Amino acid sequence: YQFKRFALCHVVLLLVVTQSAFIVVNMFEGLLWFLLPCALVIANDIWAYIFGFFLGRTPLIRLSPKKTWEGFLGGMLATFFFGFLLSRFFLQISADDMSKDGFQT
Repeated sequence: YQFKRFALCHVVLLLVVTQSAFIVVNMFEGLLWFLLPCALVIANDIWAYIFGFFLGRTPLIRLSPKKTWEGFLGGMLATFFFGFLLSRFFLQISADDMSKDGFQT
C-alpha cells in the first residue's frame, strides 16, 4: 500500500513538473504556443455559454444541470472556426516577432 502511494506521488510529480517545464520553455521559445491554447479555451467557454443559453434544450449531464448538448456542440464548432481564423491570423506574423528576442524587458 505505501509503495503504491509513494510511486503514485512520484509519477504525478513527474507529470506536473515536466508539463510545467515544457509550458515555460514554450513561452520563451514562442509566445504563440502559449497564447493559442489559452485563446481557444476562452473562445470555447464563451461560445458554449452563448449557444447553450440561446439554443439549449437537452441536458448534458445531471452533475451540472445548466450544461446542454447544444452548448457543447455549438462551442466545439465555434472553437474550430475560431481556431481556423486565428491560425490564418498567426500565419501572417513572422516567427521572429513571436520569440523572446522580440520583447523588451
